[in-house]
Amino acid sequence: EFAKPEGPVIAVNLESRFEFGAICEGPESLTLQIFNVGTDDLRIKSVQRILGSTAFSIEPFPSTPLIISPGGEVDFTLTYSPSAAGAEDFATIRIASNDPESPTVDLLASGAGGTAVAELAIADSGDFGEVCLDDFRDRNLAINNAGQCPLEITNVASTSPEFFVPNVVSYPLVVAPGATLLLPIRYQP
Repeated sequence: EFAKPEGPVIAVNLESRFEFGAICEGPESLTLQIFNVGTDDLRIKSVQRILGSTAFSIEPFPSTPLIISPGGEVDFTLTYSPSAAGAEDFATIRIASNDPESPTVDLLASGAGGTAVAELAIADSGDFGEVCLDDFRDRNLAINNAGQCPLEITNVASTSPEFFVPNVVSYPLVVAPGATLLLPIRYQP
């Protein structure tokens, strides 16, 4: 049986459970909603990162301390800028209040710096076979992006005068996550 709460009582709602996932370009923000479901004023003393990565920060507004009246709600913003591509970041966010049953509420935030991952494939392990002089053979070089972020190709070049790469009008070539780009490679002995 539920009893009607007495005094100040804190309740929270975390946007996306404070799980940012892989972030390609930061910063990104999520909302922390703090509710007073009690019968007296709830005094929020502080909302701050107390442990973990400095890649997470609570925006300065609204400023604390502050009062939430019964039935009221206040939104805070948690911002995440990944510490590095591929790095996983974690932090503990603490809410300190005058709720006698929960004077502190600790929340876990997580995120990762997204990456692009190039996977290359070419038929016959790149063997173009026998090709006569004054003739040529083309094969496609498949570039797959197995990462979570766009893959930017800033140059395509060959170190051998017998292999020709396509002329690109403008760089970068961008391969979306999960997509594949086919580049024709020509062998002309």
